[in-house]
Amino acid sequence: MKDGEKITDDFTLFFIESLKHLKSIFEKRNIDYAILGGLAAGAWGRSRATDDIDLVVFISEKDLEEIVRNLKDNGFEIRFLGPSKPPDLIQVTKKRRGIIIRIDLMLAHIPYQEETLKRKVWLKIFNIEVPVISPEDLIVHKLIANRPIDIQDVENVFQYNFKNLNLTYLKKWAKEWDIEPRLNAFIKKYSNIA
Repeated sequence: MKDGEKITDDFTLFFIESLKHLKSIFEKRNIDYAILGGLAAGAWGRSRATDDIDLVVFISEKDLEEIVRNLKDNGFEIRFLGPSKPPDLIQVTKKRRGIIIRIDLMLAHIPYQEETLKRKVWLKIFNIEVPVISPEDLIVHKLIANRPIDIQDVENVFQYNFKNLNLTYLKKWAKEWDIEPRLNAFIKKYSNIA
């Protein structure tokens, strides 16, 4: 979306409203968060359609209770996913006039997720300044997930950012997550192009 461009479709307006609401409640409580998934892929590569908002969030149990209460009070439905307490993932949905917005909150429990939050970058998405995971961390997340859409996102991030990627950082986490062959194929391809 270009600066000054007017958005008129109901889904996009509802999507932006939901993103602004999340930003507001996280920032009021000084909660560390960053966007990942399709929105981050569009920020670092080629924009594509997405119907959800994916976030990694570092949050205390007390803040989690407050945020869940705030979301419920504002018409969001909450589902806790995963066996741990607090859960690994919270799925948040809101419905309006036949439109459903889904938000996935991945709770940061492990050192890699905490590192991801330290490396976030502030970018504009829908003309809203928000924290987005780095292109390297997006690549790692997408290579772990390894769905066709994720591989296409990795391709786009490499295409637009290869010369500026921190390959040492990427290789470190690729080894940790056992995704080295996938990463190396992209590095080899783009090393030959560059």
